[in-house]
Amino acid sequence: MLFLPGSLATAKHIYINSESYNYGLVQFDMEGNKKGITPESLGFYLLLTRDKQHIYYGATGYKGLWKTELSSLETGAPVWNKIDSVKGNKLSSAVTITEDRIGRMWMSSPSRGLAVYYPDRDEATTWLTAKEEISFGCWSSLTDHKGTVWLGTGQKGLMYYNDYSTSSVNPKQVLIIEHPLLQEGTRIMQLAQWGRWLVMGTEKNMLLMDLEEWYKTKKVLIRYLNPQEGNLTAPPEQNTILVDSRDSSIWFASSDMLYQWDINKWLSLPVYKVRPNLIWHKTNSDSSLTESQFIHINPTDNTLKFSLWFQSRDNMPRYLSVALIKKGDSLVMPAPDLQTQFEYANLAPGIYDLVIRICQSDGTVSFHKYPVRINKFWWQLWWVWLTSSAFFFGLIVLAILSRNKAKLAKETVKRKEAELETMKAENAKRLANLQIATLSNQFRPHFILNALNTVGAELDNKPQAESILSRLGESVDLIFSHAKQQKVTHSFSDEWQLVRNVIDIHKIMYLKSLKTLLPAQETIDKLKNIYIPLGLIQIPVENALLHGLSNRQAGPWQLDIDVKENENKLMISIIDNGVGRTKAATLSNYPKHGTGIRNLVSILEIMNLGKEEKISIEYSDDIFTNGIEKYGTKVTVEIPKNFKYEI
Repeated sequence: MLFLPGSLATAKHIYINSESYNYGLVQFDMEGNKKGITPESLGFYLLLTRDKQHIYYGATGYKGLWKTELSSLETGAPVWNKIDSVKGNKLSSAVTITEDRIGRMWMSSPSRGLAVYYPDRDEATTWLTAKEEISFGCWSSLTDHKGTVWLGTGQKGLMYYNDYSTSSVNPKQVLIIEHPLLQEGTRIMQLAQWGRWLVMGTEKNMLLMDLEEWYKTKKVLIRYLNPQEGNLTAPPEQNTILVDSRDSSIWFASSDMLYQWDINKWLSLPVYKVRPNLIWHKTNSDSSLTESQFIHINPTDNTLKFSLWFQSRDNMPRYLSVALIKKGDSLVMPAPDLQTQFEYANLAPGIYDLVIRICQSDGTVSFHKYPVRINKFWWQLWWVWLTSSAFFFGLIVLAILSRNKAKLAKETVKRKEAELETMKAENAKRLANLQIATLSNQFRPHFILNALNTVGAELDNKPQAESILSRLGESVDLIFSHAKQQKVTHSFSDEWQLVRNVIDIHKIMYLKSLKTLLPAQETIDKLKNIYIPLGLIQIPVENALLHGLSNRQAGPWQLDIDVKENENKLMISIIDNGVGRTKAATLSNYPKHGTGIRNLVSILEIMNLGKEEKISIEYSDDIFTNGIEKYGTKVTVEIPKNFKYEI
């Protein structure tokens, strides 16, 4: 006969869940005789209430939670009260059950969700993951000596509930225990209490959380049965753990073995904290690294290989995590394991932190940091590209000024013909100058410099360098083609190409995790014959990327552009979830004397002069909130379809 977890012993019998529909719940007496109690149903769990008066049985197949009196069960023919979907229990099965301090019965299915039964009302409330009413289900549960309900989930690690201020359970009050060994996705298959310790069997190891310290300071101290001590050959089996009343040892099962753990003796053993010894494996030699001292690496040796080891009197390994993060990036540590050999290949020039997190044997967690600098090639230095860029931009400015000079001379001749023509010529001159300033702002030296630095760093046949060069070349070609034609406007499709290019360049250079929501290509193609001023959309988009999103410290980074039209107007909205214009203005990378938007507004003032329907740009700040924090910006551009651009 095969058995499922969740057995129970009483004074007269032992009750075990079988896998046979001929028996279901099996009653054994002390002579070994057996009797099937629920041949119509299988179950996963049995619970005797604290008052020793009632038994709860978790049936499978949506048959609910069954309740009977202990005296009725002992007769072998119990009368059941079935708490099923009619009474609010919508779980497919109750894999684990626990009774909280005031008699409420908690039950759960690992994939389906959580339910609580209220005996005084004879009804249950269920929260289902499929309906997004809850985000977790449980493999194991336990109520400790102070009434805290502990839940071993399959999605969120270890969670707990101890809010007895109301008679009804609110799942939002179920909180997560944060610890490296209990990261999201850790399945906690077993829970038991041994004195001051909460014992947990996860898919990988056996853990002990110090409840006394947690109740006193809310500090999470977790010790673990070292892999070489436990030598588990398979994961712990669900709900197969108990404390032996004879000698207080812990019994637990894996899928292939039964273990007895003399936890009292184990806790009496001395513990030793370790410090890592980090060995850097260079091409021709090895070096021992010192914490907090910079590691300088030549650009030709940009693959970092190292070994981590430590020596302690117990000769045992430690669970640890290692992460290499570039300066400015958020620290995200991987799940702890026993790995001690690490390699990071083809690192780009820059400053990094090599962070080591060790789960010590006394329950504490220690962090160790080693700064790393990957040096640049000479041709990647900023001043080399600044010199080259200055010559390049000097030629561009000279060409633009020459064209502008010729245009200005023609306008001076026309000004003499009539006062109206003079006004038009003056406005055209202002507009041309502002276009030149806008062009300079769009391709300001520090932006090109950063792009070229990135190109230098990405050389050596890498696609990102080619992509940046392609986008820069395409944008320069569009802008100077426009300048050569000496027109006020260009097509919407050309403006959209500038927008796509600036998004792609920023995504490669600064915002690798940027998410965008852009109009469909069909929408852009439909509007390709509409003409608008150069930079009308591109400049606000670049500001959103450069000042709003690039200053956001943690993801997500989101940029949304929407294009709509009606009979009279074309409406473009640009929304980002960056830090917002107010905060961006306080940061060191914000240009205090930037002219892009100011010049664009001046251009529109000239073009709108005397027009009933005008081109408009409106800004909405702090469009998102997170607690007391406000952030995000929305830019709305409206363009009349019948707008006449002649000055």
